[in-house]
Amino acid sequence: MGYKSAAQRKAVHANKADGGKGHPDNKKGPSKKKLPPFLEYNDKGKVVKKASGPSKKKNDISIDPKNEGKFTSWVKKNMPGKSTCSAASAVMKSKKKYSSSVVKMANYANNFGCKK
Repeated sequence: MGYKSAAQRKAVHANKADGGKGHPDNKKGPSKKKLPPFLEYNDKGKVVKKASGPSKKKNDISIDPKNEGKFTSWVKKNMPGKSTCSAASAVMKSKKKYSSSVVKMANYANNFGCKK
């Protein structure tokens, strides 16, 4: 074949090598790569986590019934006069003073019980 330049020859061979994916007339968007089983593409083409089982709403957080009220009762015993949210904030500010279980309960209270 008679190529007009070395660049044309390289482009033709590159086009043949990749099956035409790099050809300028190929107007398809970028190909989607294979994702791990816990990820998927949403409607807009962005990568998101797959919903496992029935889809849950963001506010659908539950706590074990045997643990309900534990932090509130701890606050009443150890920080009388403080609200649960202010006690949770105080615990989170000085985590080293408190046991890990109290810190975990305070973190849960801050994240899901106290509206900012």
